[in-house]
Amino acid sequence: MSKLIYRPSNHQKRDPIPTARFWVWHGEGWVRLTLRPGTSHEVVTGGPHDEGYSYSATTWAHEGDRVTETTCTRGRDCDGRYECHWERECRLQDLARVSTVDMWPEYYPQRFHQPAGVPDWRAVSSHQRDHTAEAAGY
Repeated sequence: MSKLIYRPSNHQKRDPIPTARFWVWHGEGWVRLTLRPGTSHEVVTGGPHDEGYSYSATTWAHEGDRVTETTCTRGRDCDGRYECHWERECRLQDLARVSTVDMWPEYYPQRFHQPAGVPDWRAVSSHQRDHTAEAAGY
């Protein structure tokens, strides 16, 4: 049986940027995303509920040597309006670095499909705002 071996030619200055494939938690399970260099994917959820409303938007973007995840949530409940925003990033080589068993050992292996590894996200920025607390002087 023969094997196909890739050998770049000498005139190639660098390897092309690889496609990013990684697992994210969405809804009630793991979903595998595929992003080509320079592309992004956005998921928006939310709507009215018995105490007001909630909205969440998450965008994953392939930035060349890393993938960024930006999430914004807004809502209103019995305690008033709130907002949260955070951005995380993960180098391409770390997209399958963290074991899901280590994240939530009480759920595995019986409850969910278990990917081999998930991104090792690093925090870039975050902020939150609680409008009711601000009005009360906190």
